Amino acid sequence: MPHLHLKGDASPVRRVYIPKPGTPEQRPLGIPTMADRAKQAQKPTWGLDADITKCFDRLDHEALLRKLNTAPTLGRQIKAWLQGGLLDQGAWFPTEAGTPQGGPVSPWLANVALHGLEEAIARAFPGRGTPAVIRYADDLVALHPKREVIERCQAVLAEHLRGMGWELKPSKTRITQTLHVEEGEAGFDFLGFNSTVCSHETFAQMDEQLRQQLRSWIRFRHPNKSLKWGDQKDWRGADGRRHFMPRAHGKRLWFHTETPIQRHVKVQGRRTPYDGDEVYWGRRRAHHPGTSKRVARLLRRQDGRCTQCGYAFKAGDGLEVDHRIPRIQGGSDDSTNWQLLHRHCHVEKTARERRRYA
Repeated sequence: MPHLHLKGDASPVRRVYIPKPGTPEQRPLGIPTMADRAKQAQKPTWGLDADITKCFDRLDHEALLRKLNTAPTLGRQIKAWLQGGLLDQGAWFPTEAGTPQGGPVSPWLANVALHGLEEAIARAFPGRGTPAVIRYADDLVALHPKREVIERCQAVLAEHLRGMGWELKPSKTRITQTLHVEEGEAGFDFLGFNSTVCSHETFAQMDEQLRQQLRSWIRFRHPNKSLKWGDQKDWRGADGRRHFMPRAHGKRLWFHTETPIQRHVKVQGRRTPYDGDEVYWGRRRAHHPGTSKRVARLLRRQDGRCTQCGYAFKAGDGLEVDHRIPRIQGGSDDSTNWQLLHRHCHVEKTARERRRYA
């Protein structure tokens, strides 16, 4: 946020009162202005905003295929995609390097080519002073409090890219300060975002705005009543908290902070879906946002494997929860009687049980 400057001034904080859960008392809060909150949260950091020259056009095919080191069938298919040539106004031209920028697989191939970059930088900066590196396809940034570390990081990055047929583009690669204007503009954009904010903090701010709007609504509806009277009438205690519920035993208003926050779990180190570690990828399905809590629990308990066939669950496999002891035979619906099976394994098990108990 380049327009924020530390000038030695500050605005008065706004006093607001929020109810204490389970008591009639109210807790006073001091809310700084948005500008002061932003200034207090800023921490100066140096950043490397890197740009790869013609990333998708100059990718070295042989270096990429060596790094893939995948199954022969998949390797031959990827090589065919890379070297299939291109048609331009009816004329065919060979593709000796690069990958089609409009192809769905191209960002993935670029990520494969950049794989190992974090480890190369970690080796160059052992200990706790390693720069933070964030990358996706041809977008890459590195962050560290010291400029000299970022300058050395740029040299390590350039050497790593050379092995894949790449180089940094001088006109678009720059070292910048994230807070103060040192050279050109402060800060940088990455994947269209200039900064990241914790969801819980954002929801808390939205809840505070909502409470102010509700208080204004109470004043509008009851102009001859005090705000304390309106709070006692429309805010009711439940579950140890006070909720906005204008009618007794009616529906209450849900706040943003009550929304469950699901964090993304980053893939470990050099892991890929083709490394043969089926247990790791089976367990990882437990962290997928679309996986229910019950299935996630069983995935962790079973180490990501089906208890019938013993094979690991893979992306796209149909999963079904089964009762180890069938309910018709007195089995309980308790979690200790649950197991996670492939859909086809579940069908086979059910067929066997029907024949057995027929």
